[in-house]
Amino acid sequence: MFFDHKTVSVIIPSYNATKRLSDAVNSALEQTYRDIEIIVVDDNDPLSDGRRNTEKIMSQYVDNPAVRYIKHDKNRNGAAARNTGIKNAKGYYICFLDDDDIFYDSRVEKCVEFMESTEADAVYTDVDIFKNDIFTENRKASASGHPWKDILLNEGLLGTGSNLFLKKDFTEDIGCFDEDFIRYQDLEFMIRYTRKYTLFALNQTLVRKNITDNNIPPYRKYKENKQILFSKFSELISELNEEERDRFYIHHYTVLLNAAIKSKNREYIDEAVADLKDINYHFRMKDYLKIRFPGPYIAYTGLGK
Repeated sequence: MFFDHKTVSVIIPSYNATKRLSDAVNSALEQTYRDIEIIVVDDNDPLSDGRRNTEKIMSQYVDNPAVRYIKHDKNRNGAAARNTGIKNAKGYYICFLDDDDIFYDSRVEKCVEFMESTEADAVYTDVDIFKNDIFTENRKASASGHPWKDILLNEGLLGTGSNLFLKKDFTEDIGCFDEDFIRYQDLEFMIRYTRKYTLFALNQTLVRKNITDNNIPPYRKYKENKQILFSKFSELISELNEEERDRFYIHHYTVLLNAAIKSKNREYIDEAVADLKDINYHFRMKDYLKIRFPGPYIAYTGLGK
């Protein structure tokens, strides 16, 4: 297989694209590193409004040779869209950019320089986190080496799937993305990647992650995906010590509780509370809710009694 060592493939999976897609594409086009190809993979159903909207957005790039637009024949999911991008990529390096995130202008250049001057097989950087266009935090890259355990214990470690910069042949070697995952694709993929290859932290802020209320998944699908994650990595979870396992499950089940409360569905809330009790997590629910969901949430749930 031929790789052009100078080319970086930026893969942008897209579903129900908004105007932010053009911001994402433009941020890749405006990189200081010039030898870039941009692959936008449209994962919308062909007859959907999402497909029509994406086609309209992408029409402005039809004459730009740096931009390739690939359409799925049906909605498959984000992992499949990433795999389509990998399959079609010509670069020696590949990176991913969610269609509502952006790269700062030296992102690719700095990552290439870092990869070529170190023994890293992948690199990630600091990330600016914005929620509904309001800055919330700067998430620092920290763990390096083979940090699969750090990733398993902290799903926010990478900040965003847009923070992956990798060697294409290593990505294909581990089998690309698992298409059973409709969420946690990046988490699952990077656990496998860092079991075999190295990931190093570059402490420069080079990515902006945009979070909107639309990013919050339905509770039931969220839980199904977590159970898939638990099942796939059951052997790795068993390698954790007792404190680490407790931390792992408490984190994931409290995230589910948050999603249940936001759904305002009492059945889901009761189920999420029961799951926490099943793992012997002892806490004062009323105090927890006061901290995380003050005011109307406590009145609505009636929990903590």
